[in-house]
Amino acid sequence: MGPHKRWVACCRKTTNEFSVYVAGAETYRAGVELIARQLKDLLRKRGVTPIEALGADFDPHVHQAVAYDEEPGAREGEIVGEMRKGYKIGDRLLRPAMVKVAKAS
Repeated sequence: MGPHKRWVACCRKTTNEFSVYVAGAETYRAGVELIARQLKDLLRKRGVTPIEALGADFDPHVHQAVAYDEEPGAREGEIVGEMRKGYKIGDRLLRPAMVKVAKAS
């Protein structure tokens, strides 16, 4: 077998191995997405709800301010960024939302 044919055979083998790797990665990703959907569905059924933070006024009872910065077009105390989502179960706070709050320019 000449060098050209060996190179072509090597490329085919590498391409086939890569295709198997990609197919395996897609299967793994689909499995993780399925688990995430099931977990979200279970939490929703148990009454866990996310705290809607963006655009709301800062409330120290449900928000944790981690940044305070000037933002053009935003009013004082408005939440302009969310670093981590917060959650409630019924009226009880599970985890406060970590947010960035606007200050007056």
